[in-house]
Amino acid sequence: SIALPSVTLTTEPQLDGTQVITIGFPAPIIINVSLDPYGNYQGGQFFLKSHANEGIISAKYEMGIKTIYELNVGWHHGESGGPIAIPFMPPTVFSIMQNYRNIQSPHGIMAGPHCGCDFLNIQNELTLLGIDLKKV
Repeated sequence: SIALPSVTLTTEPQLDGTQVITIGFPAPIIINVSLDPYGNYQGGQFFLKSHANEGIISAKYEMGIKTIYELNVGWHHGESGGPIAIPFMPPTVFSIMQNYRNIQSPHGIMAGPHCGCDFLNIQNELTLLGIDLKKV
């Protein structure tokens, strides 16, 4: 049995240029799926692989009490919701991967900077999980 320590969380604002790492699990490769005659899922084999990326906070926007961070980090579809962390000891998670900002270009709309939100954006969900942001 392997025991892993809890991940450190922070609600402290982070500065532009701060080095970050992201960890996500894009959609798994489906090796085998078993369905009954009615189409109900009976089991399967999936290959779930993690991805890690590094970069910096390239911009920060205050949206009322919420903070949105734009990153120069690339990630794949399916990794949204994964942690964005400062990679120092101990690694400290300050945000979660959310989406990207669309940018209008001469060739149409393109995916722009990837964005994360601070924990205040998901405070209700964290409270339901027993995480008190006032103690973080």
